[in-house]
Amino acid sequence: MIQSENKCYSSSVVLGSLTNEELVDRADMPRERDSELQGLNCMLRHEVLQLQDSPDSIELQLPPETPAEEGHRYKVEEMATIHLDPCFALTVTKELDPAQLLLNTTWKNERDMSRSVTEYLCNWVPMGGASVFNTSNTGFLSGLAPNICICLPGLLSPDSAFIYGIIDLKQLGETLDAGSSLGKLAQYLLRISRAQPDRKHFWGFLSNLSSNLLLTLTQDQSSSAQLPQFQRYSNLTFLETLQYIHAATDVGAPPSTIPVGLPFSPTLGPLHRKLATTRKWMVGEFRNSSAVLGDSSNPTMVVKASLPRGIGHRSTLDHVIELGHLRRFLRVRLAPPPSIEKLVWDPLSEEFDDGEGMYTDRSLPFGVEFGITPVGIPIILNDFTTPSQFSSCLDNILDGLEWLHTVAKTVHRDLRPDNIIFNPVTQSAVIIDFDCAWSLPPDFPGDFGEVKTTYGGALVSVPRRVLEKFNEMLKTVGDTEVSGAMDAGVEILTSIQYAPHPTDDLCAFVFLALAFLYPAQFVSFRHCRILDRNREGGMKRLEQLLDTVRISAIWGKWWAMAEAGDRVGLRGIRDVAQVEFMDFLWH
Repeated sequence: MIQSENKCYSSSVVLGSLTNEELVDRADMPRERDSELQGLNCMLRHEVLQLQDSPDSIELQLPPETPAEEGHRYKVEEMATIHLDPCFALTVTKELDPAQLLLNTTWKNERDMSRSVTEYLCNWVPMGGASVFNTSNTGFLSGLAPNICICLPGLLSPDSAFIYGIIDLKQLGETLDAGSSLGKLAQYLLRISRAQPDRKHFWGFLSNLSSNLLLTLTQDQSSSAQLPQFQRYSNLTFLETLQYIHAATDVGAPPSTIPVGLPFSPTLGPLHRKLATTRKWMVGEFRNSSAVLGDSSNPTMVVKASLPRGIGHRSTLDHVIELGHLRRFLRVRLAPPPSIEKLVWDPLSEEFDDGEGMYTDRSLPFGVEFGITPVGIPIILNDFTTPSQFSSCLDNILDGLEWLHTVAKTVHRDLRPDNIIFNPVTQSAVIIDFDCAWSLPPDFPGDFGEVKTTYGGALVSVPRRVLEKFNEMLKTVGDTEVSGAMDAGVEILTSIQYAPHPTDDLCAFVFLALAFLYPAQFVSFRHCRILDRNREGGMKRLEQLLDTVRISAIWGKWWAMAEAGDRVGLRGIRDVAQVEFMDFLWH
């Protein structure tokens, strides 16, 4: 066991080529977590330690999560408690140390210990100020998890984006400053900091109850190149630990030390679970919303809310575009089919609305929030048990597209696996996310092409004519470095004016069917939007994929039908999909 404080912890565990963004996303999507991450907690516990002398501090070399982090060493300064922020000043009283009550308890294992400490903390944090979760062995933090997470109030389950701080428990008498324990705590804080980019200070405790260690992380929000700074406060009593946690979760805590609050209206009640977070949105599932909806028969809905850091003219405009389309869908002469998401809660319906379900530039609200149904799950081929179920799913999507194009006069423009969910109640597919949608002219196709826009959806959904125009314009960039060419490519692609057409969605549908059947071929496109930089070779891969599909003996004819707008003929793709699905089941 290592007892020296002036040492360096080194680890050689590598997390593959995952990006920070993917790690954060996967922390809240356990279905997509890689197997290598699932065993990371166990691997870190048994990691070989390499020690080096360093005066009054230690250095941690943590597992790199991206190639850019290879070789990073994080300095951990030893600090005295008198250097804590005044709001966290620890005033020791003569009260009975609460740890004594817990120290006198015998636990069968670490999980029982975590449960007891969690129950105690629930009564210690400020009333209504925090939610305390026992997260032992959950792996919710990208395959890792501390024993206890203290989160924002209003949560029914822990989420890395809403964590105040953490506690990792050790057996009674176990040394807290061992490199492996301190390194793992630092790894937890790094994961949390990546999920909360707008926060400056983070904290976590190592505790065996008789002795406690506080580790803080400070990140420079102005420079992503600057490594986070760690500070360690040793030999705290459990009462001092409780006092710190109380102050850190109280209403008077400095804004830089708390997570960004939930963007949802408090009238919705507790957040059942967070479904997704983007640069602009947070999407959550709410249950028991009968009072809000006025409908006791369907109390569950999905709520999309603007994030504070996403507020701005462009992002707000994206939000109101989707809300405007959903409002308009409720007013058309023929109700949308079940394969189109439905607006069920619209708190801003009487504000800013111009009467047509849209906003003007002068009336843009500061933030947007609305509720939709159904609550679904991402479509995975394993969800289907028979070929007919899968082919029905494809029919559902085509039904939705036919209604969009012919009745609602709308082009989705961002049709991809992320924007299709499976409704487990009706066993059907549903098209979601209309923030990139485009309204066709009233007399379409009469005046098609007169009104144009630029493309802003996913890379995999770029129309072929836009891609061809991009290649023509890219030739004018000249010989530049790859990074410069990539930036120039993004600027060119987002500047191309074109008139969206229903056939764009139909071509995207062919790619969608292929992505369901052969997901490995679309991994590099799954979450990639054209505005994302540093996606070297993305456009080239898209061209190669497009060429392969167009000359395919099987899929080439479906692509030709899509470009011709033959929705009836395109339904025959379900027969091919059934055969491919049978092959999937067989293997």
